[in-house]
Amino acid sequence: MWMRCMEYSVLEDPCPQPRNPFQYFLTALRDTFAPHDDSGVVKIHDQHAAKKSDDGPGSSLNRSRPAREDLLRQPLAASGVSYLAAVLRLLAELAVQYGVYDLLLTLCVKRSELPPLLSLAAIPPSLAMSAVLYLHFAIHYKGILLLLSLARPQLLRTCRHQFREPWLGLFSVSELWQRWHQLFRTSFTRLAHRPARALVRRLLTGSSPRPGGSGGSVEVTAVAGGAGPSARPAVVAQARRAKAAADAAGLMAVFLLSGMVHEYMCWAAFGRAKGYQLAFFLAHGAAVLAEQAFMGPTAAAAASAASSSASATSPSASAAASAASSSQEGGSSGRGKVAKAGAWRRPACAVACALFCAFSSVLFMRPWLEAGWHEDFWHPVSPTAWVLRRAEGYGNWAAVPVS
Repeated sequence: MWMRCMEYSVLEDPCPQPRNPFQYFLTALRDTFAPHDDSGVVKIHDQHAAKKSDDGPGSSLNRSRPAREDLLRQPLAASGVSYLAAVLRLLAELAVQYGVYDLLLTLCVKRSELPPLLSLAAIPPSLAMSAVLYLHFAIHYKGILLLLSLARPQLLRTCRHQFREPWLGLFSVSELWQRWHQLFRTSFTRLAHRPARALVRRLLTGSSPRPGGSGGSVEVTAVAGGAGPSARPAVVAQARRAKAAADAAGLMAVFLLSGMVHEYMCWAAFGRAKGYQLAFFLAHGAAVLAEQAFMGPTAAAAASAASSSASATSPSASAAASAASSSQEGGSSGRGKVAKAGAWRRPACAVACALFCAFSSVLFMRPWLEAGWHEDFWHPVSPTAWVLRRAEGYGNWAAVPVS
């Protein structure tokens, strides 16, 4: 939240009045947890951040997959749903989530010893602890809001879900971080992504993107200096490389800042910081860039095949019509060839991302497991432990000889 205070006090974004840390804190709370009005419509306070030209780090790869509406955080109570129906649905979700939480925490985390860091045995408890941590946050968040809604039912319409089914993003590192909680997204975008991207772009091209935007079209930027037609391809290519480098720098700056914040959290909570969290976030930043580089050529080649024929000019109307016809045929055949040639990329990338997420979970969860915090997690009732005790009791009873 103090990072949000830095945004509102330093950056050129809408600031609350009067300008004091307490008002910044309240504004940060409202924008993070309750961005909707009573009808479920998002309230926009920052027009620059709302523009589609600045989706934040890691979003360029999945601009069409998954759909944007599939990643938007929805209010806890959908529009048109009664308060009672919303409460019953949230209670059902809490029951299912707590059952999974109890099962993983009891069987996979508390009953397993801490294996060596660089071992396959460290993966199952780390994955289970990752799911437990997600469920821990989700259960507490929904439970607190349900209690508060008893006094103010509108909270279920103004407050939104903080996660968007993160398990659906395990086959894409970029999608995983778009589905994870968005508590720090705006802060990281404003404090790390935009400044780093603008700095690198200024160093490479001598210009910076517009405030709150993506910098405009690469072609427009490349020819703005009056470059001739012969120099245009080289200038455009140089501008695209500069934009890609600037975007990569902005993305890595976000993951670097996130790693530093989580290292501080480990130091504050556990009394030590060994660099596991920083290594985890830097590795995930590099993985996002690698995923974009691996999946990018297919999309770029498809776009090139679709537009290569259409870019040719004809001196007469009949020649133009002929070129248009041939461009449609050539473009469709080119897209088909490119699709067949790159069909293996998506499943290969999905497998690689899933393996990477599994192995990297060891780094993220190591401080938690070393400190033994999984033993202190909120766990008032354990149906799984009750079943295990009953099963062990039946086993001991069966072993007792009958006199």
